[in-house]
Amino acid sequence: MHRRVVKGAEGAHSPARTAAYFLCLIALLFSCTQAWTQGVPAEIAAQLRASGPVLNVPQALKLYVPLQAAAPKEGVKRTNDIAYGPAERHCLDVYEPAARPAVPAPVLIFIHGGAFVAGNKSTPGSPFYDNIGYYFARNGVVTINATYRLAPKDRWPAGANDIGAVVKWTQENAGRFGGDSRRIFLMGHSAGAAHAAAYAFMKGSQPKEGTGLSGVILVSGVYDPTLEEKMPVAFLGGVPGNPNLAYYGPDTRLYPGRSILMNLAGPPVRTMVVYAELDMLMMQIEAGALFTALCRRDGRCPDLLWLRDHDHMSEVFSVNTPDESLGRPALDFIRGR
Repeated sequence: MHRRVVKGAEGAHSPARTAAYFLCLIALLFSCTQAWTQGVPAEIAAQLRASGPVLNVPQALKLYVPLQAAAPKEGVKRTNDIAYGPAERHCLDVYEPAARPAVPAPVLIFIHGGAFVAGNKSTPGSPFYDNIGYYFARNGVVTINATYRLAPKDRWPAGANDIGAVVKWTQENAGRFGGDSRRIFLMGHSAGAAHAAAYAFMKGSQPKEGTGLSGVILVSGVYDPTLEEKMPVAFLGGVPGNPNLAYYGPDTRLYPGRSILMNLAGPPVRTMVVYAELDMLMMQIEAGALFTALCRRDGRCPDLLWLRDHDHMSEVFSVNTPDESLGRPALDFIRGR
């Protein structure tokens, strides 16, 4: 994995300067990211490129559901709907290798997205996000697919608190499924990445004894509501208004204290930051901002993965198909390669 420290400018920026700064950062990141070009079928890549950097869930479903129909599921034992807390959505599924390994296996916790207001670990009639559990369990990783409370009923910091409860449950129960409680990795997508990052990096979201994590994989997340509040003007030519206010709340004066980028006070943890070539611009900018902030904080940079030909949904829908753009490097990260 190629790494390079990208130093960001200090101080306040006007919207125009902020936009120029982050756009330049994205261009620079292209020179130090690793792109996994194998895997995306040419006909799928062409259709994703034709749509461009937008959120197009129906298209991603149309393209990847047929591939998932043939996805392998053998060699995996699945246990559904285990409660990890008192709320209705405090629920998880466990995928474990059917053949118990001689040595306890690493454990991956996957947290789905859904713009803070929707989403689930598994949906009847859909292969998502069962595909995550089957892929990693087939490859020797005990996988926990968890859901969490949603906004607007449950606002910040409910997501990070729920992640903490999942980690605690995993520490106490991983051994029952052949997992190693000392090797727990956390992976989140979109809003799930925001919750995962809040738990992994914000000291106020962590228990006194530490996070219990060996690593965190953040896929196309959002990490700073103050930046998102300005982004429609600075980057997209729109009007002010945070698209995620259902979770962060309407009082923007509270946003600095809820920003992951402004509160990286937790201890360092191995990190992989992931974003897609056809992600919405907001996701690409925030990936760059988080990468830069972690480089500055730690004096070394996290792993950074750029997914060629993928968009915001196809990157996770591709897991457990012949397209291993995301699955293989995430697996290598877990294995310490």
